Amino acid sequence: MSGKMAKTGENEMSPLVKTTDSSILTKQSSVVVFQPGSEYGEDYDTFRIPAILCHNGMCLAFCEGRKESKKDYGPIDIVLRRGTLREKGDIDWESKLIKVVCSTDKRRVMNPSPVVDSKTGDIVLLYIEFPVSATVASLIVKKRYEQKFCCIRSRDNGLRWESPTDITDVFKEMEDTPLVYAPGPGHAIQMQESGRMIVSGNSQYRLPSKFPRVRRLVNKIAPFYGIANKSCIVYSDDGGKAWKAGADIESAVYCCHRRRVHANESQAAQLHDGRLYVNSRTKEPRQNRQSAFSSDEGESFTAEETKLVEPSGVPRFLAAFIPNSLMCGGCEGSILTFPLPTDLHGEDGNEEILIFSNPASKFRRKNMSLRTSNDEGSNWSGPKTVYPGPSAYSDLVHLKVKGEGGPNLLGCLYECGKKSTVEHIVLDTFNIRDVVG
Repeated sequence: MSGKMAKTGENEMSPLVKTTDSSILTKQSSVVVFQPGSEYGEDYDTFRIPAILCHNGMCLAFCEGRKESKKDYGPIDIVLRRGTLREKGDIDWESKLIKVVCSTDKRRVMNPSPVVDSKTGDIVLLYIEFPVSATVASLIVKKRYEQKFCCIRSRDNGLRWESPTDITDVFKEMEDTPLVYAPGPGHAIQMQESGRMIVSGNSQYRLPSKFPRVRRLVNKIAPFYGIANKSCIVYSDDGGKAWKAGADIESAVYCCHRRRVHANESQAAQLHDGRLYVNSRTKEPRQNRQSAFSSDEGESFTAEETKLVEPSGVPRFLAAFIPNSLMCGGCEGSILTFPLPTDLHGEDGNEEILIFSNPASKFRRKNMSLRTSNDEGSNWSGPKTVYPGPSAYSDLVHLKVKGEGGPNLLGCLYECGKKSTVEHIVLDTFNIRDVVG
């Protein structure tokens, strides 16, 4: 692969780490979509947490615009850039930055999770609100959640957005009431036959204790003591008007079935056989990612560990000595079911392939890579490098080029940089034949 990238606009060249490694995927294009300090990004210190979808020839790239720092608290907006997908797969990005939901003096907004309603064409976006300066550590010790869970809608492909709807009451339906909940982040899905919208996410909740007063004292020093993490879903059967809680996903077990992983950020996909699949980050530095499967569209799940390695930051033999209250390993990843060209269909008649993206490294957030599975997530290919340098959160999208004979493109929107994982957010596109070849 060449060390150069296709340039599609001023100051929008992807900062490739120079390498001659043949394992790096060939890219159709690479463009910086969100850049602090640019004409559209001058109000923001950092852009983080990407999400993307493509609808009617329009790409909609969302992220958090963090105004003061890269930290997870402080004033944060959810912002959007739109780009028109051309016949050859090029994308013409609009210079205007749309502020979908803005922070105020009292609240910040986070974790964009968009989905298209196939019936109406509406863009439905779920997100969360927190007190503007509250950290997760300060929220997790409260007696109950201090956040809102909201849904907002656009009927014109992201140009204008209606007033948000508060759907926080869905927390009351969850098996374990969350102290902190977050959707996604990244794209949500709609089941093909039923039309059910599925938004995967994660919940942090308090475990039962025989000595609650003692735990409250310990929490003043170790706020995450006695707190567990698991993935969960919410769903809508009416195009995003009303939302319900699906089954909490009981986390996969390990250590001779005595412990459960702390499943965290997650995304969902519909498998070729119609089942719902949820792939989750695990916060434990010595455990791989988690897969969960549902045959009833989220009413029940079975979970298992995968062979997908997480970046942990510490050697695994040392991680065994880290208590649960200090676990914060892993990284968000993205999952997508992608339709294959006819000549690439499997011998078993499988017309789709499952694609996964994350930093493919055991120790650091670097080496953004793609893996594929042709057996519904049971086994995965080796990682194919998208970007070998510092990189973190990502979201995958099928770029549907209009007309027959157009390229079958995969897009990966991800955080990266030369020295840091959060210098900007880049969209790389790939011909699916290069990804599965």
